[in-house]
Amino acid sequence: MNVTKIAVEDVMTLIIILVILFLFCLLLARNNDAYNKLRNRVLIPLTAIAGFIIYYIGYQDGGTENVITTSCIRSFLSMCSMFLLHSDLLEVSHHMHGSKTYMLIFSIIHFSAFIISTLFIIQLCGKQFISWLSLKVSCPKQSYLFFDLNEATVSLAEDLMKKKKDRLVVFVGKYIRYSFFLHHKAVEENGSLCDNKLLFEQIKNTSAVFLNREYIVKRSLKKLGIANLIHKSESHLFFLSEDETLNIQMAQQVIEEIERESLVVKKLFIYINTVSENLDNLFTRKLSFMHKEIEIKVINRYKLSATDLYPPVDYIEKDTTTATALSDFNVLILGFGQIGTFALRYLIEQGQFVGSTFHATVIDHMIECKEDLFINKYPGVKSYQVEYEKAEVNSKKYFELLKNKIDSLKYVVVSLGDDRLNIKVAVELYEFSLRHAKAPVDLFVNVYNIKNYDYIKKTICIADKIHLFGGHNEIFREDIIVNEICSHTAKKIHEHYNKDKAEIDKEKWQELSMIKKMTNLSAAVHIYTKLKLAGLTVADVNKLEIKKDFEKLLGPERMACLAEGEHLHWNATLFTNGWETWNLSEINDDQSCNKDEIRKKHACLVSWDELEKVSKYFREDYKLYDMYNVGNIFELIKEGIVIEKSKNSQSD
Repeated sequence: MNVTKIAVEDVMTLIIILVILFLFCLLLARNNDAYNKLRNRVLIPLTAIAGFIIYYIGYQDGGTENVITTSCIRSFLSMCSMFLLHSDLLEVSHHMHGSKTYMLIFSIIHFSAFIISTLFIIQLCGKQFISWLSLKVSCPKQSYLFFDLNEATVSLAEDLMKKKKDRLVVFVGKYIRYSFFLHHKAVEENGSLCDNKLLFEQIKNTSAVFLNREYIVKRSLKKLGIANLIHKSESHLFFLSEDETLNIQMAQQVIEEIERESLVVKKLFIYINTVSENLDNLFTRKLSFMHKEIEIKVINRYKLSATDLYPPVDYIEKDTTTATALSDFNVLILGFGQIGTFALRYLIEQGQFVGSTFHATVIDHMIECKEDLFINKYPGVKSYQVEYEKAEVNSKKYFELLKNKIDSLKYVVVSLGDDRLNIKVAVELYEFSLRHAKAPVDLFVNVYNIKNYDYIKKTICIADKIHLFGGHNEIFREDIIVNEICSHTAKKIHEHYNKDKAEIDKEKWQELSMIKKMTNLSAAVHIYTKLKLAGLTVADVNKLEIKKDFEKLLGPERMACLAEGEHLHWNATLFTNGWETWNLSEINDDQSCNKDEIRKKHACLVSWDELEKVSKYFREDYKLYDMYNVGNIFELIKEGIVIEKSKNSQSD
C-alpha cells in the first residue's frame, strides 16, 4: 500500500509540474510581455525568497546552527546558484534528506528556478536558433530580406506575412543583438536602441527569421546563408534605412558579390530608399543593364507621401459641359522640407486646368535658402504663381498671412517635419478657419506614425476636415512597394502604346529614362482628372461601343479643352522634374529634335497657343498628340487598363 501511495503521489506531483511547465511555455509563446512581468515581479522574487528560506532551514546544523550571519550568507549564495542550474543539496543537513516534505519543497523550488533560467535562455537564444534552422531547411518560392529595422520595414514585413503564410521573411542586422539582450528601461536614454527594441517586440513573435549578423564586406551573402536563398527562390532585398548612401553602397555590394562569386540568381529585386533623384537615375540604369535577372526599384517615401494627397480637381468648381474650371486652385503649404517640396510639385502637376490659375503659398522659417535651392533644381516652376514667405508658425506674420489667405483657401498641407507638431498646428488651423474662413478648409497633415493619431478619425467634429497622409503603414505595403500598384496603370499604358510601334522602336519599361517613366505615371493619374472635368466615370465610358461614340459624347469643345488641359499637365510634369523651355532662338537651324535630354530642355514647353509656332518650326502637329491621348482614354478603359477607383483610393 505504501509503495502504491508513494507512486500515485509522485505521479500527481510530476503531472502538476508538467502542467505548470506547459502553462509557462504557453504564456511565453502567446504573450511575452505578460510573462516577463510575471517572471520579474512574481516568480523570481518568490523563488528567491523560498530558496533562501529552504537553505536557511537546511543549514541549521553543525557550525552553522544558530549562527545567523553565516547561515544568511550561505543561504544567499546557495539561492543564487539555483538560478545557475546548480544545487547545494549535499551541504544541507543530512537529517533533512530523510524529510519527505522538505525534499518535496526543495525540489519544487529548484524546479521553479530551473524553469525561470531555462525560459530566460530560450528568450535570449531560442529565436536565433530557430531562425538559423529555418534559414537552413526552408525552400520558399519567395523570400524577402530586410537589412534594416525601422517603421517602414516592420510595416512592410507584417503586410507581406499577412497576405501569404508560405513566404520567408528575414531580418538581417546587428540591432537584433541589442533587442535580445537589452531591457527596455535600460535603453530609454538611447532613442535609437529604444526604437529598435520596441520595433523588435512588435515583429519578433511573427514567423519572421532573424539573423544577428551585419552584412559587411567580410561577411558575404554566402557566410550569412543568404546566397542559397537568392539562388533557389525569387528574392527581394530591401535597403530602406534613412541613410541613402548606406543603402546604395550595400546594394552595390550585393551586385559586386554576385559578379565576383559568379552566383546564380533566379530572380532578384533590390529596393533602395533614396531621395536623390539624379543619383537614383544613374544607379538604376547602370545596374539594370548589367544584369537582366536583377531589377532595381527606387523607393522615395517623401514622393509616395505626396501622391497620397487628394487630387486638386476635387477642390475647384467645374463646368463639365466644357471640361473647364470655373475657379482657381489655391493651396497653402506649411513647411518646405522634403514632404513640402514633393507636395508642391505633385499639386502643380495635377492642378492645371483650362480656365484656372494655380496659386500656392509656401511658409517656412528658413525659406530663403530652400526657395533658392528649389528654383535652381526646378527653374520651370517660376511659370506658376508660387509665393514663398518666411515666417515662424504662430508668429505675428504667420497669422497675418493666414488672415489674408484664408478666404481663398480650400486646401492646406501641413508638413513641418514632426508628427506631433503637425497635428497640433492642424488642430489650431482648424479652429482658426472656423472663426475666420467663409468656407470649410481641408487640412492635409503629414503624419508618419498614423497609428498614434487614430483619435483624429474618431473625433467627429474634425474627422472630415483633417486628413492624415504619408503614414508608413499606408505607404509601406506590398501593393505599393512590391507590386507597384501606383505605376501599374502607367506600365499598362506604356505596353498599349508600345504594341503600335515598329519592333525596333519598342522600349521596355525598365529601359525607359526616368523622365519618360515620370510622365507616364503622372499621365495615368491624370486620366481620372480628365474624366472628372468631363463629368464622366469609367462606368459611363464602358457603356459605349466604339471610340467614335466616346468622341461624339465629348463633343468638339470638351475634346479641345481636355487636349489643352493635357498639354498644361504635361508641361507641369516636366517643369516639376527640372526641365526648362528650349526657346526656338537657341536651337540650331539643323536641329531636328525638339528636346535635349542631357540639358533638360524641351521646345514644346510653351503655352497651348504658342505650340502652333513650335509645330511649324519642326513641321509636326504636336496638338494632335494631346488630342490622341484624350481619345485614347476610351481604349484604355475598354481594355481594362484604366479601372474605376475605389472610394478610399486617391492615388492608385
